[in-house]
Amino acid sequence: MAAFPFSLPGPLVQGYSISPLDGTLRSDMDSGLARVRLRSTARLDRVEATWRLRTDELAAWRAWVGSSESYNLLQCSQDFANAYWGSARIQSRQPDALAAPDGSLSADGLVPNTELGDHYIERNVTGLPPMSEHTVSVNVRAAGSRDIQIYAFGTGNALHSVKLNTETGAAGLIASAEYTSGAGVTTDWGVQALVGGWWRMWLSGYPNASATNRRFRIRLTDAAGVGAFAGDGVTATAYVWGAQLSAGPLRPYLPTRTTAPASVDGLQGGAGWFEITLHLGGTKPETRLARFVGAPSYRMHSQAFWDVSAALEVR
Repeated sequence: MAAFPFSLPGPLVQGYSISPLDGTLRSDMDSGLARVRLRSTARLDRVEATWRLRTDELAAWRAWVGSSESYNLLQCSQDFANAYWGSARIQSRQPDALAAPDGSLSADGLVPNTELGDHYIERNVTGLPPMSEHTVSVNVRAAGSRDIQIYAFGTGNALHSVKLNTETGAAGLIASAEYTSGAGVTTDWGVQALVGGWWRMWLSGYPNASATNRRFRIRLTDAAGVGAFAGDGVTATAYVWGAQLSAGPLRPYLPTRTTAPASVDGLQGGAGWFEITLHLGGTKPETRLARFVGAPSYRMHSQAFWDVSAALEVR
C-alpha cells in the first residue's frame, strides 16, 4: 500500500510529492487524551487534513484520489478553434501553437482580422439559477495585445468585466450601467501572474439579478491597449488556454473536451484506504489507514499554490 501524503502511487503520477501544511493533523474526536486518541481503532475517527499543492500538482491529486468531480460547465476548455466558441473579427485561431501553463503544447493563438472594431471570442451558457454566484476564469498570454479583458454578460447588456494590462500587471473591474440597475453583484475578481508570461484571470458573481445565463467573452486590444483596432490578419496577438465556468467561487482548473460534463461534486473515497502518518498531541507519529469522506475544498493561497482540505476517516 502506498504511503500518503508523502508520495503518490502508480506510474500515472510519478514524480509528484505532496506534504501536509505543517506536518500535523487535527483530530475531530470529541473526547479522550491525545495518547488515547492516537491508539484508538474506532472506524469512525475523523481528522481534517490540508495540503498545499502547486497548480500543476492538482492533476496528480485528482488522479491519485480517483476524483469524479466535474464542475467546469464549459466544453472545449482548451480548444478555442472549435466551433463551440463564437467570435467577432477573429481571422483565425491557431490550435496548439504555444506551450500552456501546464507545459503541454496546447495553447491556442488568436489572430485579429483587418476590420476596425472589437476582437473577441465568447461562449454563452444557459440554464443557470438566477442570482447564483458563478466564476469565469481563463489563462491568457499577450503577444501584441497589451490589454486583455474578460467579461461575464447576463441579460441584455448587463455585464461586469476584468481588464488586465499585461505589461504592468495592473487590473481593474469594469461594469455596465445595466449591471448597476439590474442589481448585479461581484463577489470576487483577480489576476495571477504565472510562469512564462501567462496570467490567470477570474471574475465571480452575477451580472444582474434575473440572469439565468453567462456569456463569457475574452477580448483583445492593440499594443496601446485600444479596444477598437484593426489587426493584420496574420499575427496572433494573444494566446488562451484553460477556460472555465463553475458554480461558486474560483476553483482549480478542470479541463473539458467536446461533451458537456455533468455538474457532479463528490468524492466517495476514490483512493480507497491508504496509509498516512498521524502526528497527534505531540506524541510519536504512527502510520494509520485512512480514506476520504465527502468532497475536498480548495482555496487559492498565493502565486501558483492551492490549499486543499479534506476530511479523512481513520482507523
